[in-house]
Amino acid sequence: MEGQFGEHETFLADILTKREELRSAFEAHKQTLLDERQRRAQTLMDAAERILSGLGARSERLQTPDELNAFYAGDPLILKLRELVVRLRDLHDNVRADDLEARLKAARDAAVRSLRDRRDLFEDGGNVIRLGPRHRFSVNTQPLDLTLLPRGDELTLHLTGTDFYQPLHDPTLDTLRAFWPVTLDSESPDLYRGEYLASQVWAAAKAGAEGWTLAGLRDLLSDPEALEQKVREFAAPRYREGYQKGIHDHDAALILRALVPVVTEAGPLLSPPRARALAVLAWANAPDKREGWAARFRSAYGVQKLFGDAGVLERAVRETGAELAELLRGLGLEVSGEEGEQAAGYLGEELKDPSPLPAAGPLPLVEGQTAQNALSLGEREGGAERRKGDWHSSEGEGSLPFTFTQTSHHLNQALNERLSAAGMQPEFDAGLAALHTPAERWTWLQGWFRALTAQPDWAAFARFVPEAATLRLFGPELPHTIKDLDLTLTVSGLLGDHPRIMGGTLTLGADEALARWEAHRTRFVPAFHEYQTKRQEVMTAERERLRLGEFRARPLTSFVRNRLINDVYLPLIGDNLAKQMGTAGEGQRSDRMGLLMLISPPATAKPR
Repeated sequence: MEGQFGEHETFLADILTKREELRSAFEAHKQTLLDERQRRAQTLMDAAERILSGLGARSERLQTPDELNAFYAGDPLILKLRELVVRLRDLHDNVRADDLEARLKAARDAAVRSLRDRRDLFEDGGNVIRLGPRHRFSVNTQPLDLTLLPRGDELTLHLTGTDFYQPLHDPTLDTLRAFWPVTLDSESPDLYRGEYLASQVWAAAKAGAEGWTLAGLRDLLSDPEALEQKVREFAAPRYREGYQKGIHDHDAALILRALVPVVTEAGPLLSPPRARALAVLAWANAPDKREGWAARFRSAYGVQKLFGDAGVLERAVRETGAELAELLRGLGLEVSGEEGEQAAGYLGEELKDPSPLPAAGPLPLVEGQTAQNALSLGEREGGAERRKGDWHSSEGEGSLPFTFTQTSHHLNQALNERLSAAGMQPEFDAGLAALHTPAERWTWLQGWFRALTAQPDWAAFARFVPEAATLRLFGPELPHTIKDLDLTLTVSGLLGDHPRIMGGTLTLGADEALARWEAHRTRFVPAFHEYQTKRQEVMTAERERLRLGEFRARPLTSFVRNRLINDVYLPLIGDNLAKQMGTAGEGQRSDRMGLLMLISPPATAKPR
């Protein structure tokens, strides 16, 4: 175009501009192609580096020259490495290709020399080296590396195969002291690894994930072998969690067989006892909020049932939990946000089925309960046998019944018996009557129940103290259900080891087990991963500071063990080391001289 229209000054500027645009476009495209080629070459080089880094360890396992030659001739990774060399040459990166070929040849030569040395000098599978005809020495085959170990009350840096221990003080690691002895995120002092596997299966069944459903899990309970096989298949890809085949999958299947039926029947009782107690306290003291809470939860459960969306229910639990926590703090109780959400979860379980609510007015018991009313609970509930599922309401049928455990009822009966036997009912009445707020009464009653559960016969039920106090405080006036279900169960025949397992038997409660599982998943596992990340950062920094790479043996590729070294030098070295550090076996010397190490400085020019 410039040749055709160059004489026309009108078009000259446009032609020059177009030329520059085309040149810039071609240069940009050329640079893009170069960048892409370099990225591909770097990717191929990184893959080759990974293959080369593992050749030494793999060739060390070979015992004969034929095995070594076959390895370097036909191993798939070696063939892949040669293919990468060809692809680098196709990308015109001949320097890197030549470097890979040289390193592969050097690795093979080193493997040949190492194999010859192992055959000529080493015995007992490489654990003993022979220096000369008379002396044999033990060999430390551990690779030099840095580890971080708890020692006493502090963390120490330790070099493997040595006596080097150096205390390490790091503020972040010190705050994570509880995780120092932990090696797996699937087990903690409070949770057995088989329990964690059972919790993973239960979570998958609730979510309908990985081929599990609640209905399918319940069907498998009648076929122990099929359940164990499916749990084993579920655990197989989770190798990072450290499950042992035939042990933890077996134990997890036993735990599920014992726990799932109780969990299915427990319903709202799966919430922690304190959470249920706090929910009842809040309900009794917030009559103006009951309709709003009921509408919120019934709507959330309706959305979940119709559309399968659990997000609305989660928001309802969070919002109601915040309201409950604020309300209970206003009553003078110390309640965390997590406890508020747990109480809201229980309240939602009770409210999800449509039923008439109690009258909007406050419960008479909240403001004017007498000690005699509180004591009459034992007389009402202990005087006659109740059928399973019976509930009692001072406001008649149609009111919302709260669910209490049989254990809390038994604790109240036991306290009544102790008070009657000791003749302390008047004193108990006077103490309760002197208190004016629900929070004071509830706290006061918990003190009595804690004293009861401090006795050996009732120690196992200490976690039900808040619920027992709530039942005694509000039971005479509040509609409630005493559910005849034992939440405590025993799993026998376990094969794993853990502090919670005694003689192959694990005792756990359905409510506390689910609470522990959730706490482990939401708190323990993230904190442990934080500890591992910080630990790895510290280890990397310490390795660089100690420059461990400079202390690893790297024989020269040009070194050859000839007859002079083999027949003259090595026997002399063996005689010397035998005197200084002793030999392996029963014939070692007792009059050792100690190891003398001479470090020669680098050669320097001598003054004349």
